[in-house]
Amino acid sequence: MASEGSHNTVGVADPDPIIGPGHTFETVTDKISAIVLTRPITPGWVFGLLISFGALMLLNMVVTLLMIKGVGIWGIKIPPGALPSSISSGGLVSVTPAP
Repeated sequence: MASEGSHNTVGVADPDPIIGPGHTFETVTDKISAIVLTRPITPGWVFGLLISFGALMLLNMVVTLLMIKGVGIWGIKIPPGALPSSISSGGLVSVTPAP
């Protein structure tokens, strides 16, 4: 009976190494992270960040205004009581034929 920790490796080739010779996980991580961490912040990134932040604040202001004033900010000025009964009741109006 084989022990639980042993594996049958007969006929199975060794897998190719993931990291090339002369490298460790640390050197690969340092090489990849150096690309991101050593590049300077350019004015284009700052400009893009300011534009996107301004758009986010505009969205925040408009949604807040919508919550305070209601849908009238879109030009819908019809009060709910002025709607025809077929619309205000959701279309569930019984129609009786004329005599």
